[in-house]
Amino acid sequence: MKGKVIGFDSRTGTGAIEGEDGLRYEFSGTEWRSVIRPETGVLVDFNPEGHLAQAIFPIQAPATARGGDDFSWWAFYVSFRGRTTRKPYWLYLILPVFVISILLTLLDVGLGTYDAETGGGLFSGLFSLVAIWPSLAIGARRCHDRGRSGWFQLIMLIPLIGWIWLLVEIGFLRGTRGPNRFGPDPLEGRA
Repeated sequence: MKGKVIGFDSRTGTGAIEGEDGLRYEFSGTEWRSVIRPETGVLVDFNPEGHLAQAIFPIQAPATARGGDDFSWWAFYVSFRGRTTRKPYWLYLILPVFVISILLTLLDVGLGTYDAETGGGLFSGLFSLVAIWPSLAIGARRCHDRGRSGWFQLIMLIPLIGWIWLLVEIGFLRGTRGPNRFGPDPLEGRA
């Protein structure tokens, strides 16, 4: 069912939605399926269960979620919920990780902490460890955008073919058109 958020209390993690049937549905923040925070006026799609709203997906993100004060970079990099398109995958994960890795490798070489035998350095190695979680989270949301479970990333364990398949799937192919089981199409409504 479609509806609109009419309020959300971040302290209690609860809110309310007015359904298209005119009824009020209460919800818990654990039912919110997006990296953006619930905000009054956001149009949503949800499953009504009595007077409760479950599995809530924003249909139209608030303007602030596209770079304003309410967008959470922290949630973007750590959340496994929802869908992510190719653009943020390349611009906010692959490109920064590539550039930072090169810079930290140069720093390791300059400081003498680079080991040519292992091909790694202190700072670049620590960064690689830190980058694992965001890579998995954003990769899972790209899999969701393609209509696949985040566990699909395990295909990279197949030598060579797995890496290529995963790169093509999440790096180059468009997500499923329209909503899927992981949420609404992030490109819906864009020109």
